[in-house]
Amino acid sequence: MKTNSSIDLSYLEETFDGNRDIITVVLQSFIKSTPQLTKKLIDCIASNSWENAKAIAHTIISSFITVGAKNTGDVISKILAETSDENKCVVEPLIKRLAASSEQVFIEVNSTIDNYGE
Repeated sequence: MKTNSSIDLSYLEETFDGNRDIITVVLQSFIKSTPQLTKKLIDCIASNSWENAKAIAHTIISSFITVGAKNTGDVISKILAETSDENKCVVEPLIKRLAASSEQVFIEVNSTIDNYGE
C-alpha cells in the first residue's frame, strides 16, 4: 500500500498481513531511533569521522528500506560508497539530499502512525 510519496508500506503490509498494530509498532520503532541516527551520520560526515559514518549508514539504510523509503535508501547507499573513499566533496551534496528526503520520510511516517489509529 502506498501511503505517501516518500514511503511505500507494501513490504510491511505483506509481511504482517496488513496487521496495523504490528505495522504501527515497526513505524514507531523507526521514528524512535532513525532520526537521531540520521543526524549522527550527518554529524560524522561533517567531522570527517568516516568509520563511524559507514557504521551508521549500514544501520539506517535497512530502516529506510523497511518503511519503503527507497529514494532515501538509495541516497544512503551512495553515501556509503563514497565514504569508503572518504570523498567529502561528493558526500556533502548527498548529505544535503539525505537531510531533506529523510525529513520528509519522518513526517510521512509520523502521519501514517497518527492515521493508523483512526
